Amino acid sequence: MSELSTSRIVVVALDVRRFDPLPPTLHDALSDGDRAAAARFRFPADRQRFRLGRGMVRHVVSAAVGMPAAELPLVAADHGKPCLADAQAAVHFNVSHSGDLVLVAFGNLPVGIDIEMQRADIDLAAIAGTCFSAAERSDIFLAPADAQAKFFRYWTCKEAWIKADGRGLSLPLVEFTVTGLDAGDCRVQRGGIALPWRVRPLVVREGYEAALASTDAPWSVGLYTVT
Repeated sequence: MSELSTSRIVVVALDVRRFDPLPPTLHDALSDGDRAAAARFRFPADRQRFRLGRGMVRHVVSAAVGMPAAELPLVAADHGKPCLADAQAAVHFNVSHSGDLVLVAFGNLPVGIDIEMQRADIDLAAIAGTCFSAAERSDIFLAPADAQAKFFRYWTCKEAWIKADGRGLSLPLVEFTVTGLDAGDCRVQRGGIALPWRVRPLVVREGYEAALASTDAPWSVGLYTVT
């Protein structure tokens, strides 16, 4: 895996079916607090996804900062985003999971990642009406055959950005617009003003949509798939 830098963001895609049980490297990386947090999930699949994502975070970040994985001081920021307690440690990470996949993003820039398994059992129009801007809705339903794919593409881009920004759903999804979706190198506008962020859709696996967000500084993506 490439060394983290301000110009390269590393994304690791993990299939949970390959990591049950967790290999010793990731199991031993977990702190007592991580294990307690995992135990609070009701369903075994959710516990496994949490352990896998947190174990990978600790494994990679520990190498970057030179600290034992289980001793890394991971805390929740003001709006709940996990981060290192030491603000001077310029290592950022983010985790998302859906279906059988867990995505973990790392970099020396703020990052947000999202993945969604495409589902046919949701009311696209109803959700779009409350979560997407007028411009996004118009694009989604322009061609009915493409509506589902575009819906999830916009959704993951929007989720990735609010996670990168760090304020999460305290920023209503309907109040900002993702532009440039078809070009694959998106920007975010709020109140007609372009914000200093970039969002990129990711191709991870058929049947899934994913996206990565970071600042508008130049950066590339290194995608590593373990399936």
